[in-house]
Amino acid sequence: MKPLLTLITGCMAYCATAQHCKYIKPQKDEFTGQTYNMAKMALGAPLAMRELIIYETEGKYHIGLRITFNTDFADVPFKKGDKVSIKLASGDIIEITAPKDLAPIVFRVLDVPLRMWYVHQEVPLPVFEKLSQSPITAVRFKLNDADHDLPGIKDKQVQKIMETVKCMIDNYNK
Repeated sequence: MKPLLTLITGCMAYCATAQHCKYIKPQKDEFTGQTYNMAKMALGAPLAMRELIIYETEGKYHIGLRITFNTDFADVPFKKGDKVSIKLASGDIIEITAPKDLAPIVFRVLDVPLRMWYVHQEVPLPVFEKLSQSPITAVRFKLNDADHDLPGIKDKQVQKIMETVKCMIDNYNK
């Protein structure tokens, strides 16, 4: 009986001290062997396939946005220097800048052509922390020489992002 009680107490202590980040998935780059912790979270309608992607590797933080359009755009690049702007309720704006022209990935779903761009960059910890401290209120990006606002960002999505960023900082900033 005593060994069973010791085992149960040990498990409870471990579970109480271990922080589990629900949406963060450890990943490994098969080519470089580098490991990173990543979370992908929908922004707006999930079927629109637009996601905020955050990840951490070796104490460095990255923010990215996956943008998908089902449109007849030609193969328009997300141009070097164009920005994704993430506005927070605090009034802060986080900007992610394309380091080079990014051609879209083109694929088809039910015979509908889709184009997808992934814009990301490394950001300093104080910028990354802002995502855990203030809700996202708007996202805007420039594509095909026009500004596009991301519609329908839900409060539930914003709360999930804030919790996930905080968990990532608390557990992987060692």
